[in-house]
Order: sequence, then structure tokens, then C-alpha cells
Amino acid sequence: MAALEIVLLSERLGYSTIMAAVIIGAVEVTVEFMASAAAPSITLMVMKGRPLTPATLTCMAMYAYTFSSAFGAVAYTTMILANAFFELDSFWFLVLWYVTEAIQYPLLNQIGDACQEMAKPHWIETFKGSTLMFPGYFVNRGYVDCCVGKKEERSLNELKKWNVCAETDTSSLPLFLVLSK
Repeated sequence: MAALEIVLLSERLGYSTIMAAVIIGAVEVTVEFMASAAAPSITLMVMKGRPLTPATLTCMAMYAYTFSSAFGAVAYTTMILANAFFELDSFWFLVLWYVTEAIQYPLLNQIGDACQEMAKPHWIETFKGSTLMFPGYFVNRGYVDCCVGKKEERSLNELKKWNVCAETDTSSLPLFLVLSK
């Protein structure tokens, strides 16, 4: 519903339908990626001290879906009525639609989806003891180039020092990612 309203408002304002669809898609993919990555941290914050277990994650997924539905019902109804009564066809109202849609669907629903997926037990063995490293300073396939051209092998701990890492935790849920340098 929100995507259709965004496209229709874009057309009324003279913007391209294709551009509106591309922006919607780009915003959704970006926000969904960030929401998935942040889901464990958000779960710990919302659940206040409860450990990350399948039960906690399932409960968080239900909270996220419920809040998403309530937020969507209130926000979209309010915006549609405001547009109908006050004819708010403007660029800033279009931006408000984009932001509201980005919060309701890709952010809140994706947190629920990520928590639901992480609660499934097959993840536990699949990612046990894994490390995901985002390349940063001095990464050259595990070697660093010295001034004389000699290559020295670097240890995993030394590589972790110079890169952003996501490591599995020792808890029952190995997908709990701790971002560190």
C-alpha cells in the first residue's frame, strides 16, 4: 500500500515512476541489510538482559511484527487522511512517505524476519566458531608488504586488529555478531 501511494504521489508531483520504484527498492534493501545486522543487538536492548535464545528471538520477532502492524495501521491511515483532507502533494510529504515506509516495512518487519530465522536451530552448527572479516587497513590475503618487498604472514589476531570483524559468540546462538576492530 505504501509503495503504491509513493508511486502515485511521485507521478502527481511530476517525478518518474521508474525513479520512484528504484528509490523504494534501494531504500528497502539498505534498511533490510542494516536491520538484519542489528537484530541481535536490538533484541538484547528490547529484552533487557534476557540471553539470546531461540525463545527470546521468537518473542522479539512477535514484538517486531506486532509493532510493525500497529505502526503501519496508524501511520498510513493518518497520512492518507491528511492527504485527502489537506491535499499535501509536496516533495516533503513524499519524503515523509518514504521514511514511514522504510520504518514500517524494511526495518520493523526485517527485524522480525531476522529474529525468526536466527531462532531456528540449524544456524547453530552452521556458523559455530566462524569469523567474518570486512577488509580494512593492511589486508593482502593475510600478508603485509614490507618496505623491502618481503611478505610476512599475519596472525588472525593481528588481522582482527586492523579490520572490522563479526564473530560468533560463545552463547547458544552463534549468529550473535559482535562488531569490533
